[in-house]
Amino acid sequence: MYGTMKDVGDYITHEQAEYVINKIPILKHKAFFATLYYTGARVSEALLLKVKDINFKEGVIYMPTLKKRVKNNDDIPYRMIPMCDKLSDILQSYLRNRRSENSIVFDFTRQDGYYIINRWCKVYNIRTQSGRQVHPHTLRHSFAIRLAETSQSFGDIRRLQTILGHSNINTTMIYVNFSPSELKKAINQAFS
Repeated sequence: MYGTMKDVGDYITHEQAEYVINKIPILKHKAFFATLYYTGARVSEALLLKVKDINFKEGVIYMPTLKKRVKNNDDIPYRMIPMCDKLSDILQSYLRNRRSENSIVFDFTRQDGYYIINRWCKVYNIRTQSGRQVHPHTLRHSFAIRLAETSQSFGDIRRLQTILGHSNINTTMIYVNFSPSELKKAINQAFS
């Protein structure tokens, strides 16, 4: 990426996120952290996630999308998010070993979710690129930045828009800041 991500807010690097995920000893906390980082979900969406919304065979999560207004919880729209193998392994292990029979995957409060993310980042001395504390939404930004960094085309950015649940492409475009040389390279690849 070119320039700074000041418009996006704070984020952590892929290496920092993976470091924390690999170190967290409590499987429930590891699964929550990994779900937020590897899907870009909002904390409130992850807390509504049900076991039936995870399809390990297809490798996807049907994530509740909360940015759209609904009359009741039965009307909540979902977006399909492909699940990386790392997340699939962590979630399968967590669901196999958890004590709860609850249909909700993460049966704790929003405040607990904030505490979990902040606590483990403090324990492992992980701060955002600007030196601030890590919060759940930081992981959403970090996910989006990671995907934008590895994207090769505008089509990839449209996929990112769909995964994040943004209704407007301009919201997604804040994660993209191509240098002139990157744009020239893309044009040369397309027309050579």
